[in-house]
Amino acid sequence: MSVLVSTRRDAGIAALLWALAFAHRMFFLASNIDRSWGFTIFYEGDSETFYNFARSILAGVPYDGGIPFHPPLWPFVLSRIHMLVGAGAMDAQVPHLAVKACTAAIGSLVVPLLYVLLLRYFSRAIALASALVATYSFGLYMISIAPVSEGLYLVLLLTSCLLLTSLVHPLSPAGNVDVSEEHASRRKPKREKQSHESGRRWLLASTLGIAFGLLSLTRAEGVLVVALFLLLGLVGSGRRFATWGVVALGFALVLLPWTIRNARALEAVNAKFASQMAQPLPTFVPITAYGPLNFALANNEAAEGPFSRTALTSRSDAATLEVTDPQHLDFLLHGYRIGFDWIRSHPGDFVGLVLRKWTIFFQAGSLGWTQWDVPGGLDGVRRPVDLFVPDSKIAMWILFPLVLFGLARTYLDGGTARRWCLLTLVLSGAGLISTGLFFGYARLGVIVLPFWIASAVAGIASVLRGCARSLEDRRLRWAWLVPVIALFLLEAWGATGDRNFRATGTQAEGATHLNPHDTMHLEVITDP
Repeated sequence: MSVLVSTRRDAGIAALLWALAFAHRMFFLASNIDRSWGFTIFYEGDSETFYNFARSILAGVPYDGGIPFHPPLWPFVLSRIHMLVGAGAMDAQVPHLAVKACTAAIGSLVVPLLYVLLLRYFSRAIALASALVATYSFGLYMISIAPVSEGLYLVLLLTSCLLLTSLVHPLSPAGNVDVSEEHASRRKPKREKQSHESGRRWLLASTLGIAFGLLSLTRAEGVLVVALFLLLGLVGSGRRFATWGVVALGFALVLLPWTIRNARALEAVNAKFASQMAQPLPTFVPITAYGPLNFALANNEAAEGPFSRTALTSRSDAATLEVTDPQHLDFLLHGYRIGFDWIRSHPGDFVGLVLRKWTIFFQAGSLGWTQWDVPGGLDGVRRPVDLFVPDSKIAMWILFPLVLFGLARTYLDGGTARRWCLLTLVLSGAGLISTGLFFGYARLGVIVLPFWIASAVAGIASVLRGCARSLEDRRLRWAWLVPVIALFLLEAWGATGDRNFRATGTQAEGATHLNPHDTMHLEVITDP
């Protein structure tokens, strides 16, 4: 049996799902007027930062003066994409449409990975239905085509979940066990079988550790997910400490080169600005140095929930952090103390602030399906460094009751279904912790969206078990193609349009464009 995919049939389905997802993301990309821009109007986020970081890598110049304000993996991948599309030279014109096509190819991996992961927990019908619903998710469209880190992060998260599941429950595929290989395994001598299983376990453990490291080097909140997964793994595998020691070792080895690089870069910064800094910067930074800064900016009397630099009053117009500025340095070094001091003295205000952040997080559920974002529509807001959410929240009232019902049913069903429920709750909890401690982002909710979708589908399937079984019947196998072909033709037609928007917000000082770090309202003015 394959470690990750049990049959060739499932591997073929996964490949077709990737092709379908990629086609729909390209239809979405082609349908909007921003197709050749360096960002997407639905989600600008840190596009400019990642672009500049990638160009710095190509130029061999340290970004941000060498201070690790941003995890490095996505900028590195983006720099390789620039090279792939012929823009590796510093004077090259970057073809943003080609770059977005490459990011869409990466983001499209989410759909087949979700399918393969769900085969470990549910029937093929539920796995396929969930993957198809995720294929048309507007939220996943956005993070797939935007040149930002969430698409890669979600791919690595699903990969980590698949490896974790294979390591903790190696014989748990629901209804997709390759019986012939299982019988062949039973015929093997006991010693040979034990040796095979041991080798397989060490391979999975080391690969999982590498995946954890890459996840954390893509987005810093991956560290929290890794910590929770390690705890979950220890509890669920009979406390095999040696196995999880290998996972931790793989994780540490992936972080080691970046940690060494950061130590050298920060030592150079400390030496360069020694006379202008009250305290030196810490040199042990495994991923990023911005944790204390963001914590202080996210938790203060002026904080409202979304990203804001309001609390940073000194040089507030500066595009980057200045380590020679006393307030900037204080926030960078002592941000956790500053934030916790405010929380201790304003516990009631902090609770209200966390609730506002969580409200933004769950607005990911207001994102609908297809390039028209049905049923919410394309009129809505884009908060600072966040993605678009529609004004209409009707999709939330459809999705979340189904998610809650699905989680309850999967928990009560026990077995692999209960494990899926617990996995979804762990990831949702990680998102809520990150959001509650730092900024409120709908994009963090989109990271959990595939897990919510699958839980909702599983809940619906538990009520319609007869229908789910009938869809696996050979005579009805092609019934899946009717809506798939219809949506394919509809979205292909949408790609022939030139959708445009009217954006309203605050204008950046001294600039002719709107401030991307302030809330912006989007309204469709032309649509296919």
